[in-house]
Amino acid sequence: MAAYVAYWDAAPAGQGADARIVASVHRDQAGANAAGLAAGVAAYAGAVADEVDVGALIDSGTGAVLAWAEPAAADARAAAWRLRLHDAWRAYLDSDGRPATARQEWWPQIAGSRDALTATDRWAYSQIALGDVIAGGGVATLDTTAKREAAVAHIEQAIATLGLTWYGVMQASAAKRRDWSGGSVAAAARIYSDLFTAQYAVRAADGTWTQLGSRIPAGFRPDSPTLR
Repeated sequence: MAAYVAYWDAAPAGQGADARIVASVHRDQAGANAAGLAAGVAAYAGAVADEVDVGALIDSGTGAVLAWAEPAAADARAAAWRLRLHDAWRAYLDSDGRPATARQEWWPQIAGSRDALTATDRWAYSQIALGDVIAGGGVATLDTTAKREAAVAHIEQAIATLGLTWYGVMQASAAKRRDWSGGSVAAAARIYSDLFTAQYAVRAADGTWTQLGSRIPAGFRPDSPTLR
């Protein structure tokens, strides 16, 4: 029986420009096309090899199933960090079974202000974008693997666990709510963070709108396991 797939529309590090990770496998093109409407996902037009499975690597031009190349150690570490950041972002968005930590659509109804939810969303998005920069070695002061690991772990923990707490901070402060809800999260926009000082030292989150030297990367997609 023929297989049809949707794949993450970003090339994984070290695997070639046309390589894509299979996100889902379907019995027909219609199923693949429907899955391809999701953010960061695309459908391959045509059948591929029957043995393809989720997580396989395919050529986005030919549909051929590819062998995974062994990435360089630095690329592998960066990919692993980005996957962890992606998982933290998904945990923030997934309210099922996480009533105390994840994003809740009903928060504005309780708070009486939708800006607090926008502020919390933009805070979370910005911190994952900062983690992407750090994972790629884009912060000069975080110049060792250990420093980058600590920074990524700090972001990962905050995003996966502080949703409700941080929303409460935004709900309680009009100034912080205004800063974070009004800040840009477009590509190349300056990143703000309350998880680090301006010199990228780790600090506890409190809603402080601290400008860092990093910027939102072009093509950043937190819904993708590669963040692209």
